[in-house]
Amino acid sequence: MNELLIIISAGMLGAGLFIFDPYMAIVSQFANFKPFNCVYCLTFWITAIVFYFIDFPIYYAGISSVIGELTYRKLVNYEEEQ
Repeated sequence: MNELLIIISAGMLGAGLFIFDPYMAIVSQFANFKPFNCVYCLTFWITAIVFYFIDFPIYYAGISSVIGELTYRKLVNYEEEQ
């Protein structure tokens, strides 16, 4: 159960980073290239590195990045659906 919570929360943290305006201002000014401007890419690489250091299976980083991308799309398109 803890593994599932770690995977989901890592994906949501990746999506939340791209909603955070100061991060997007820095990226648009200094690092407007992949993986810094892509939710899927940045979430994958950050979770892969963190999961490696905490001895967590690396393939969970892919699952976290998919969750992050889908969460980000839902957050961005939420107002259009209502």
